[in-house]
Amino acid sequence: MASWVIMVIETREIHIMPFAMNKAYFLLPLLCLTMAAGCSKTSIQPSPEPNTPAIPQVQAPTERMPVQAEKPTGQLQSATTTPLKLVFKFYSTNGPWKTYAVERMGLSFSYPGEWNVDDDQRGNLVILDNVKPNDIPARGGMPDGAVKIDIQNLAGQKLNDVLDCGKNIEGSVISCKDTMINGVAFRKMIVASEIEGDHKEVVLAAKTKTGVLSAIGFAPAGKNQENAVAVIERIFAGFKLK
Repeated sequence: MASWVIMVIETREIHIMPFAMNKAYFLLPLLCLTMAAGCSKTSIQPSPEPNTPAIPQVQAPTERMPVQAEKPTGQLQSATTTPLKLVFKFYSTNGPWKTYAVERMGLSFSYPGEWNVDDDQRGNLVILDNVKPNDIPARGGMPDGAVKIDIQNLAGQKLNDVLDCGKNIEGSVISCKDTMINGVAFRKMIVASEIEGDHKEVVLAAKTKTGVLSAIGFAPAGKNQENAVAVIERIFAGFKLK
């Protein structure tokens, strides 16, 4: 089709032929509109954002329901609620007696040969008892039939500070008097304690060169209490103090 002719001359000027001038003025606006439309279609697209690592979703902790413990059977309940009955066995007072000497205290005494004698050979305490095995409970918690005697040398003490028949007595005093045992002056007291299981105590004390020798015999409450007191008094009657 013939619209208009463009001639290029060395002077780089563009001449439009006169016969196409009218058509050129008509097509020029259309050309501009076409170019504008193309520019709109080729608009610059924004660059894609860099890939970011996906954030893991943290699930809320699920609440655990408490597990109910199984109820014990009736047989198990009766087994756990039944108090444990301890059975104690005691060494006999029959048979031959032995003599034990505590050189550091200047004391010797006779006792049933099967009984336990706990002496560390260094301290100031000797324990004598008749429980099998030698696991006698604490003071005041001994079973009926048990006998326990604590012997110690109280250095620097006075007789009235250790055993005074007129004061500082816990319990009901049955008897308290001065007596002679194998030529040595002793003070002897028998007291019934209402604080620690209604047991009885036989207390013996004497002056020594360094202080006071003290011996306390424990007789628990029960049908064998009087026999225990008699055994303690028999052992005390054999005390020999230098």
